Amino acid sequence: MAAKLPSDHHQASSGLPQGLSTSDAPDVHWARKAQLSSSPSGLSSSVSPVNTDELSDLAVVLQVMHSTPDDERMQRACLQAVNRLAKDVCKLRPLCLGAVSAIAISAASMRHSLNVQRMAIAALSSVAYVQDVATLIAPLALPVVLEAALSHPRDSKLQGLMCEAFARLAQGGREGAMVKCIVASLMIPDVALPMLCDALQRLCENSICQPWQVVDELLHLCDSDPSDLELQRQVSLCMHRLLAAGVITQACVRGRGTLLNAQWAHLLERFLGAEDEEAKLDGTFHSKVQELFHQEVALHFEYEAAERCLHYLRRRTQPSQVFLEVIRCLTENLEDYQSRSEARELAWDASRQMLVPLDPHLRLRLQNEVLEAMQLRLPQALCTAAVAAADWPKSEESLVKTTAHLLNECGKLLERKTQATQDHHERAAELRREVMLFEAVEYLELNAAEATPTQVSSALHMLEVATAVAPADALERLRHRLARLTERVSPKAETFETAAMPQKVVRT
Repeated sequence: MAAKLPSDHHQASSGLPQGLSTSDAPDVHWARKAQLSSSPSGLSSSVSPVNTDELSDLAVVLQVMHSTPDDERMQRACLQAVNRLAKDVCKLRPLCLGAVSAIAISAASMRHSLNVQRMAIAALSSVAYVQDVATLIAPLALPVVLEAALSHPRDSKLQGLMCEAFARLAQGGREGAMVKCIVASLMIPDVALPMLCDALQRLCENSICQPWQVVDELLHLCDSDPSDLELQRQVSLCMHRLLAAGVITQACVRGRGTLLNAQWAHLLERFLGAEDEEAKLDGTFHSKVQELFHQEVALHFEYEAAERCLHYLRRRTQPSQVFLEVIRCLTENLEDYQSRSEARELAWDASRQMLVPLDPHLRLRLQNEVLEAMQLRLPQALCTAAVAAADWPKSEESLVKTTAHLLNECGKLLERKTQATQDHHERAAELRREVMLFEAVEYLELNAAEATPTQVSSALHMLEVATAVAPADALERLRHRLARLTERVSPKAETFETAAMPQKVVRT
């Protein structure tokens, strides 16, 4: 026992996993470098670049990968080593699951690094080179490959590596699980749909999986949650893209043809985005109207100043009095705006991009904005008065034209404000939930032969959402039409409870 103590002590101090011998000199030396580089003492600057050719033991490499998850240089060196050492299948087999785990940790901790994601997928491809290993690691490796590819969806090289990795992982008959993994990613919010569709297309084109497998998984996912409208939209868009690319055909989804039509996805998208679109529309409208109103106040001041000049010059008033009248006009217009603002309860706050209570602070800020707008027109108003007074009465005709022109400009501003209000009302009507739902129901009615119970269930969920904001009579008509549609599409559908509907029905 005494003879073994120095050896055991040396092995423990090296920080290596139990069972690794210190006779693996290059790997032990490299592992110590990794520990130094990851220590808080700042010794990493003295460590020379890692030579991956020194690494000859896969177990040591995996140990270092686990111990330095935040060191990109180390992770890249380790991934290169795994890629190389995976060629020794005999040594790889007992460590293949550990290798996948280490690669997964490396990829997850370095999502920002495109190079690490590429190297991680390449390393997994090397690990999955042999069929029996690929069969064993596929359940763990498939999500790792997909998550790495989704982290940089626009990188074509990364997507190519992903498809290569999928091809190797499918060796053991795991193509069904692979398709399921890709399709399930549609549930991820804001997922890169084009990338997933391209991946499915490439897999089908290379006969790694079959179109019917893709369709089955898409339909299964679609039917799993009819109330998830975003998921329904994603599935419909995915099927439409695959149909356009020639990956699937109409025959693949016989009886569910409405899912292949982009119109259904568009209807769902409009309904889902209605609330945000309404907020954006209201914000744009209030901001524009308030801006036009301030312009109108400033322009009206200049018009009224010119009109007063004309009035007083015709009465042979002294020019100095005319100039004072221009200043008085500015003051009175500002006071008029103040009195009108005091009668308002809400105003548009441009800094917060929303309607807010008109408190004293905001009221003062808006008054200052109006004052600045009028002050910008004050020099022109004084200039008009000076020119008219200097050459009166010859300037009378010119002053009359100026006054008429300013009045006409005020009228144009008023028309713009009226048009903006009308446009807002028309657009807001299009965003009403019951209007969109009537369109969705009409679409399903026109395509009842190809509509699905899932789509009807989705429409019923849309009705629930619209209940809080839609008129009662519109809801009544929608319930009646959806009841008839349910009977036509699927008499056995359990998603529609007739007993819960009001007995009095208004027919359309």
